[in-house]
Amino acid sequence: MDTFNRTLIQALFSLERYCEKVLWKGYDPYDGLNSLLFKITPFYKKPAFRLAWSFLVRNLPFNARPFLLISKGYNPKALALFISSYSRLYSTFKEPVYLSKARFLAKILQSKQIKDFTAPSWGYNFPWQSKVLFAPEGVPNAICTTFAGQALLDLWEITKQNEFANIARAICDFLLNDLNKLETQKGICFSYTPLDNVWVHNVNLWIAAFLSRVWSLTGEDFLLEIAKKAVNFTLSYQNSDGSWFYGTGNKNLLYIDNYHTGFNIVALREFINYTGESSPYESHLRRGYDYYKRTFFLPSGAPRYYHNKLFPMDIHCSAQGIITHTLMGDIERAKKIAEWTIENMFNPQKGFFYYRKLPAYTIKIPFIRWGEGWMFYALTYLITTQNTLSAVSLANKEKR
Repeated sequence: MDTFNRTLIQALFSLERYCEKVLWKGYDPYDGLNSLLFKITPFYKKPAFRLAWSFLVRNLPFNARPFLLISKGYNPKALALFISSYSRLYSTFKEPVYLSKARFLAKILQSKQIKDFTAPSWGYNFPWQSKVLFAPEGVPNAICTTFAGQALLDLWEITKQNEFANIARAICDFLLNDLNKLETQKGICFSYTPLDNVWVHNVNLWIAAFLSRVWSLTGEDFLLEIAKKAVNFTLSYQNSDGSWFYGTGNKNLLYIDNYHTGFNIVALREFINYTGESSPYESHLRRGYDYYKRTFFLPSGAPRYYHNKLFPMDIHCSAQGIITHTLMGDIERAKKIAEWTIENMFNPQKGFFYYRKLPAYTIKIPFIRWGEGWMFYALTYLITTQNTLSAVSLANKEKR
């Protein structure tokens, strides 16, 4: 094993120890509205004040959450990332402990299912305010729900327990029946939550990828047709340079950033893989990936957050860069990003990754979803992919 891969594995194990120590719970950059102090003020009812408060808490150079009476909690998306990670580790290395941990976390994830909807769904463990929508706690969203579904399907693939596949199929009913839809000649776009009419491209592609994966198991052609319409909608909004704006229909959605672009590429790649259809999707994928790799990372592996400026250097961008480049077959780029991230954004003594580097300071707060969950999945994805490639290389060598 070379020095870098040893460092990679050590970082993953250190991160795992940290996550186990905190019982897989933690804070989130966007949990400011969980503050019991802020909730009792009249400002909590005003969207502008909610947005300003969330921004303030998110960007403080120190963690004020204990003083603001914000509690740590289970985040369904983080749980999904951990389940998918352990499923990959078990599939690659066949160590029973990985399967046990995936099952354990799946029970917690299932216990966090939102009960007010007939079909399985999940949302964040905090209310959150953006410039375009407010999602109260207890409202499901497409991102948490599709990631939960993907994680349960990952677990089904290594256990063949129909319980997990059945939940995944039922999730499709939530996506199709409870989310709002914009239907045009270009295709379909799904809303973020059942409460809004906000049209976001990565949300749309994640839903398409999930529907196509379920179709590959059930053979229900209407799932594939809807997935294709969603993909066609988002591909019609791809810019000539290969980029996408975050969304459409609102001026506040017209920005281009690192990790959402990476989301689009990964979801589109997965859609193509599940359906086996490369035309006309592959050309869009390649244009998007070419834009992504030339725009969002420095030669050192450091991430750019937006397409037109460097800071903040964000741990979520690093994690998504590792995943995206690995999935697209560029292992060396993925390793470069991982190397920079471990050197610059990792606390080896405590075992967690920092949130952000800014020009004047680094926010060294561990966030269980934004940083730790995503980096756990990214490191696992890179390690398991390399192991698979090594096994294939060895098999080919023996054949020769």
